[in-house]
Amino acid sequence: MRILALSDLHFNRQQLGWVTLPPPGFDLVVIAGDLLDLAGHRSLPDQVAEVRDQLIRLRATGPLLVASGNHDADRTSADGEQFAGWVEALKSEGITPDGGGFDLGADRLTVFPWWNGPTQRARLVDHLERERSLVRGRWIWVHHAPPRGSRIAWTRRGDAGDPFLSKLIGAHQPAAVLCGHIHEAPFHADGAWCEQLGGTWVFNPGRQPGEVPAWIALDLAAGTAEYRNCEGAQTVELGWATA
Repeated sequence: MRILALSDLHFNRQQLGWVTLPPPGFDLVVIAGDLLDLAGHRSLPDQVAEVRDQLIRLRATGPLLVASGNHDADRTSADGEQFAGWVEALKSEGITPDGGGFDLGADRLTVFPWWNGPTQRARLVDHLERERSLVRGRWIWVHHAPPRGSRIAWTRRGDAGDPFLSKLIGAHQPAAVLCGHIHEAPFHADGAWCEQLGGTWVFNPGRQPGEVPAWIALDLAAGTAEYRNCEGAQTVELGWATA
């Protein structure tokens, strides 16, 4: 089983077009947030409409998981917390969005939303607890922000990772977490596109300009992760039992 993981498309139309026709040989596509661009020249409703159409087209080729990022919010709750209602609504199109889960063979993938307040954080924890009971094999999370204490969260100003995610990883030890958010980490010597925190592998493909996004191929059967960006390709052995 092979997973194509990417993030931070930021309404790059060329990259969105590439994603709708991904390389062959993948059983599942994961987009870990920031499909929209708050600084873009198109209104958010226009961006949502166009991206939604592209995602529906991609879903026709196979299973698709989509997590929201900090650029994707289009609604505000009664308690003032922003969230991506349009991402949640993708469920009606057969896409697994925020608050969803998907079984790929014996492995379970859980999708978490971007959160910016206590109510949404509590919902995230509730979702995690529900999902935990469904795990039979490896547990893989999709969460836009990377964890604190990892090189995939590196910026020139220091560690920009999420400390709450780090606590959850320490408590639950998932096999892997697919992230994004920090664009430059994979392209700098002090950063990384992958790292192991305890027993958990964490990944961040970063963001690059051009027609093709940076992407990660996670091969669950072979126990490898391959990373491709404009600078080349790298592969790491994950130390998982091969199937």
